[in-house]
Amino acid sequence: MRNFNHQFVFSSIGLILMIESSFMLISAFVGEVYQEPSVYSLYLSSLITFVSGLVLFLIGRKKRKEKRISQREVYLTVTLVWVMMALYGTLPFLIGGAIPSFTDAFFESVCGFTTTGSSTLINIEAFPKSLHFWRSFTQWIGGIGIIIFVMSFLPLFGGSSSHLYNAEATGISKEQLRLRVSDITRNMSFTYLGLTAVGFLLLWAGPMNAFDAACHAFTSISTGGFSTKQASIAHFNSAYTEYVIIFLMFSGGIRFLLLFNLFRNFSGRIFKDE
Repeated sequence: MRNFNHQFVFSSIGLILMIESSFMLISAFVGEVYQEPSVYSLYLSSLITFVSGLVLFLIGRKKRKEKRISQREVYLTVTLVWVMMALYGTLPFLIGGAIPSFTDAFFESVCGFTTTGSSTLINIEAFPKSLHFWRSFTQWIGGIGIIIFVMSFLPLFGGSSSHLYNAEATGISKEQLRLRVSDITRNMSFTYLGLTAVGFLLLWAGPMNAFDAACHAFTSISTGGFSTKQASIAHFNSAYTEYVIIFLMFSGGIRFLLLFNLFRNFSGRIFKDE
């Protein structure tokens, strides 16, 4: 009986935590723009998350005795990734005291990464903008699936992307699997990024400012539903805004690979897709 491939599990989780730390830094930049005192919580959270990820990654890369990967390593990795991301995602809320309760902070983080949309916040508009951005970012990350996003880069570190992809992705046909997994995930990621950018511009063209447009673009394309306003999109009292968000949520509910093929080469085959 072969050995359990701990190295694969450690290195995969470590890599994804390091990527999560970079998203925290982007949120910290928003805090710098608005000169918020809470920005330090994002810097410290990013540092803790990056160091933790780097340690796990180096442990996994140090000795790779077992090269083969089975389903048990894959499913364990996928499960632990989501748990670890949610746990580290609570740090920006906890360190600055914006959400002092670990239970509430963890609930907020889990609802973000799983795009559930539930919230423990009572006075939403009093929440710091940098943490609003991070809160919206968690849904955006969860919408594409950080595992899918990172598959484009994992082969650069000697990891196997196909095993994780098969465990995380659904609705992919045998014909599509003939393509390289890295190509599929890259196409899906570009489609997600493109739709997010389009959504941001459309929302910004309406009554929303740039900050609100970015946050709502993140949470709409992911179909999560977090908002920066107490009354959600009703706050803007705009039919235009509602139609844009309907478009984004409808697009977010369709397989991104199907949308990519639609944008690349419109064909009647699109309407035959199951």
